[in-house]
Amino acid sequence: MKNLDKIRSDIKSLKSEERALIEAPVSTAEIESRIDVWLDQQTEKAQAFFSRASVLASPKQVGSGWPFADDAISENRRLGVALVAFFNREGLRNEALRVALEAAPKERQVPLAQRPDKLQQVRERIYRLGVMEEQLICELEAAGQSVSRRADADGYAVLGIAHPDYSTESAD
Repeated sequence: MKNLDKIRSDIKSLKSEERALIEAPVSTAEIESRIDVWLDQQTEKAQAFFSRASVLASPKQVGSGWPFADDAISENRRLGVALVAFFNREGLRNEALRVALEAAPKERQVPLAQRPDKLQQVRERIYRLGVMEEQLICELEAAGQSVSRRADADGYAVLGIAHPDYSTESAD
């Protein structure tokens, strides 16, 4: 029974590791890239806003008002952020990066490109332990003991069927 408890403890740890991988923040480089893409979008909005200033050169323009600005502001309530990004890109970038990195400690970061392989490895280890667990359960039941199965046990492992996502090497 101790072996079964150990396997189940290992599975529980691996499931925690799997959850941590899924929920891990992206890398600093990916955070910076996301911020830069967003800032580029904001700069484009600001540039579109300023392109409307060409009406000021028109001989039909009366007075010194900026009618294009009133229209643009009423059309786009987020123009203020776009203008800040346009005039102070580095300041906005640095603050966004600072806040994002506070939520993403370097030791918890996992680049998106690495996640599929790492998750595959963890899930395969969980499956292999599930196979071992099922073998022990069957041995214990054959010896007359009543053993409950985990509600989240992998159906392939319980039924003794090779999992299509994992290699057929032994679970050692």
